[in-house]
Amino acid sequence: WALHNNLILKKVIEDARKESDLRIAKEIQQGCLLPTDKLPQIIGLELAAMYKPYDIVGGDYYDVATDGKKAIFVSADVSGKGVSAALVVSMIRAYIKTIMQTTKDPMEILIKMQQLFENDLPRKMFVTASIAAIDLSTKQLTICRAGHTYLIHFFFYFNASRLIGGKGIMIGVATAEIFKSRLEKTIIDLSVGDIIMMYTDGLSEVRNSRNELFSDERLAECVAHFSASNSSQILKSIQNSLFEFGGNEGVIDDMCALIIKVLP
Repeated sequence: WALHNNLILKKVIEDARKESDLRIAKEIQQGCLLPTDKLPQIIGLELAAMYKPYDIVGGDYYDVATDGKKAIFVSADVSGKGVSAALVVSMIRAYIKTIMQTTKDPMEILIKMQQLFENDLPRKMFVTASIAAIDLSTKQLTICRAGHTYLIHFFFYFNASRLIGGKGIMIGVATAEIFKSRLEKTIIDLSVGDIIMMYTDGLSEVRNSRNELFSDERLAECVAHFSASNSSQILKSIQNSLFEFGGNEGVIDDMCALIIKVLP
């Protein structure tokens, strides 16, 4: 009886310690992420963001920065979940903040990230990322992807959405030289009313009771369908669509998204 109680006590103490560690990790991660209700005010653009970790802490990351001439948008996803992925997220934030002091070019940012992560990323882990930059005077968008999800572009003029791809491999799976050779830059001229959505695969991979994926195509359709609303409402409507499709059980990963709408 005494041994049994002692084992139970040890388990209670271990569980309490783990819970405390996770709570601290959550607080640290929240400090790393830009609050969704405190996004930068950028003239000519309307922004909205969502971040929902699958567990207490997650491996998705987003960021927004501007120097008054360019606006930089980051979407990234660390393989795996939990504390280990959250620790890599903190590394991503530190690296990007440092890199953006010297360059705002999406391709250069990803190349420098690969160089930094080449020796620091834990074994068998990798990072997918997209970096987008919008010239605030011309509204020209430059996007570069490193194995990340598509970027959705809603054309206001044609009242339709398309998926923007572009070559690129994941950060941490090859040498810096190979990584650089696989990158591709895409340039788009945006117009008033156009919408850009950046997101992680937790959204497109929501599943319904028939094990069907929500898919990138459905996300693009949602952006077009809700395009008349403001950025925050578009994001809320997409979240509602995801819930209607898969419910809470359909969510199998962290979810993170950015909506950028071009204003007059």
